[in-house]
Amino acid sequence: MFEEGASVFMNIYNKRTASTELNHVFATKLSNSGGWENYLSTKDGRAYQASMIRRGATQLKITNSATGMEIEPIESGFKAWGSEYQ
Repeated sequence: MFEEGASVFMNIYNKRTASTELNHVFATKLSNSGGWENYLSTKDGRAYQASMIRRGATQLKITNSATGMEIEPIESGFKAWGSEYQ
């Protein structure tokens, strides 16, 4: 997550395929929930929801943007970078 002016953008790197799935794609900040900050971005029929606790846990959920069905298993971790995250 990073900001440019008043806009927020998302980059997603897939470690399994060693490729960048999203690069500089507009993201919407969703309402915070239980200490988690949530962001949503869509591209090519996929919805990417990135959630994070500042300086803590992260989670990525990838679903079909039309049906909401899960495409990839939810990924959890502790490694995130970007101006929005810090």
